[in-house]
Order: sequence, then structure tokens, then C-alpha cells
Amino acid sequence: GGVPIVGEMMTSRWAFEALAVNQYKSNAFERQFYKYDKAIAEAEYKNTYWSEKLISKIGKIEKEMGDPKMKDEFLKDLALVSNEFEKEVERQIERQGKAVKFEHMDKLVPDKVNVQVLAAARFYLNDASTGKLTLKQYYIDRSKMARDKRNAIVSSLTKTDAQKEAFMKMQEQYENEALNSFMKNENDLGEKCLEKDGKLIQRTNPIFLDPDDNLGRAHFYAPQKKFLGTYYQTFWFNLSVIWAMSIFMMFTLYFDVLKKILDGLGNLVSMIAPKKKR
Repeated sequence: GGVPIVGEMMTSRWAFEALAVNQYKSNAFERQFYKYDKAIAEAEYKNTYWSEKLISKIGKIEKEMGDPKMKDEFLKDLALVSNEFEKEVERQIERQGKAVKFEHMDKLVPDKVNVQVLAAARFYLNDASTGKLTLKQYYIDRSKMARDKRNAIVSSLTKTDAQKEAFMKMQEQYENEALNSFMKNENDLGEKCLEKDGKLIQRTNPIFLDPDDNLGRAHFYAPQKKFLGTYYQTFWFNLSVIWAMSIFMMFTLYFDVLKKILDGLGNLVSMIAPKKKR
């Protein structure tokens, strides 16, 4: 009885995520604004939590350079900054075919990095005084463009009093505060940008965060799943997984596969286990 119960729990989780994500981003109200809300949320995360964490990390690297006692920390921190910059460029190219790149990426390695390179990295994140497009300005511009387009849609839908009333009614009908809270992880009071295993993990607005994993693994409430280089909507991806799991369970139950595997393992153990002396 244990295996079917576990299977049901896993299936329920996939089904709940599919329904929750679909209800949030594809309802009649939010689907008009989702891509703009997503761009605004991405910009907010990058320009606050993510960039602040990296700027702090760059300052830490400056202190660690040349200190033999801090070599391991130095290597780990430098690798994190380099990896985050690379992922950011990949995400921008994936999003729009081009990117604002850090011009000294080849120098973010132990034997080439210096104070000047780290200063340039800090400018790349946050300082427009260099006259070059920084990531901060890139996301400010991206957020402004999204807000302008979102506001234009709202304006077009609320020109008359009757339209305003219909717009408000639709918003009330489709927006759910509890669901919104889950989708945006608003009840989590922990760090919004968490360092773990040499990466920076976003822990806010999961509904607006596309996963990086290429085999379908993703955070809960991801808006889409990536499999072999292609993104699929979470609803259809999860539905496919549920069907695959159901067919697999039917197969194992019909042919009694699990029992045969367990019996085989039991026989193998009894063959190799030393016999007790009488």
C-alpha cells in the first residue's frame, strides 16, 4: 500500500501546482498583464536583492585578495560572482537575443582579477558614472517600458465609467489574495536572495521566475518548465508528467514489477550474505 500512497501524494503535488499556476497567470484578468508584471518583478529583484548581494560579495573579495588564510573563501566568492554574471547574460540572450555584458569576464579568475576589475564589476552592476549601460539602468528601462505598456492597457480598458466598472468587476472576480500570496511567496520573511551551493537563489515571486534546469526540475510555482532546451507551460508539462506517472504505475501494478524487484533483491542478499555458523 505504500507505493500507491506515495504516488498519489506526488501526483497531487504536480496537479496542485499546475492548477494554481494556470489559475494565476492564465485567468481572463491577469493574462492581459502577466508578461509586464513579470518584467517589473524581475527588475525589482535584480536591482535590489540580487545586485546588493553581489556588490557585498565584491567588497568581500577585495578584502580576501592576497590573504592566504582566506584563499578558499576568495576562490568560492569569485566563482559565484563570475557564474552569476554568466547566467545573467544567458538569461538576457534567451529573453531578447542580446545582452548587456561585463567587458572583463575573462579577468574574473584568480590569476587575473585585481582591484580595477572588481571596481568595473561594481560599476557594471550599479554605477552609471562610467557612461556605459549598467545592469541597473537596463532593468530600470525594462521596468519602465513594462509599466508604460501595462498602464496603456488599463487606460484602454477604462475609458468610460461603464468600462471602469467592468474592469473592477473582472479584477474582483479573478484576483484571489490567498493565491497571490502563495504565487509571490509573500508570507516568507526570510532572505529574498539566498546564497546556497555557490549560487544565488531567488526566494521571492516564484511565479515570475523561469527555471534554469534543462531536465524539467524547477522551484514550486514556476510559470514554465525547461526540458531539453525548450520551455513548456507548467500546466501542460505537469499534466504530461502525471500521465507518464499514471501509465508507469499501471504498468508496475499490472506486471507486479515492484514485487519481482523486491523478491530479486531479497534473493540476491540471501546469496551473498554469509551463512550463520551452526
